[in-house]
Amino acid sequence: MRFKVDDYLAGCTAYQIELYITNLTIEEYKRIVEQFRYHCRKDGISWMCGYSTHDSDTAKAESIHTGKRGRPKKRIIGSGADSHQHNLFIGSESKSAYSTAHRIAGALDKKYKRKVCRVKSISDGLHLHNSIGYITRQSDVMRSGGAFDFQEYYNRTHELFC
Repeated sequence: MRFKVDDYLAGCTAYQIELYITNLTIEEYKRIVEQFRYHCRKDGISWMCGYSTHDSDTAKAESIHTGKRGRPKKRIIGSGADSHQHNLFIGSESKSAYSTAHRIAGALDKKYKRKVCRVKSISDGLHLHNSIGYITRQSDVMRSGGAFDFQEYYNRTHELFC
């Protein structure tokens, strides 16, 4: 069977908010996630967000087997860095995530009383696949919401792009 790249496209552009604040506490991260959840649920946008305390070059996920049933716990190993967050927004074919990402960035700028955000677009296909994998590998804590299943998309495209 031949694979076509068009079969593995998400169908729309994804967006990322670069937050230029380091040393985030877990409570600040949770407040940011609540803003993502509020705005994205209102507009019908899918999102994922990860909290990381590791350097991107050395971060690697490791499963901890506790002997209990269920999904094994995940631990990220690698050199430490200032705590920060990664996020990703994707709309549907009828609604773009652009306006929602800008609204969230404006709310975060207002909260911190200065310009701390920048919205960046991520093209469909390989760039989206790499961004999802990067967030998944590096994040200690992950949250997501919406109709788009990021992990299923990453697993499905992994056989094509890797």
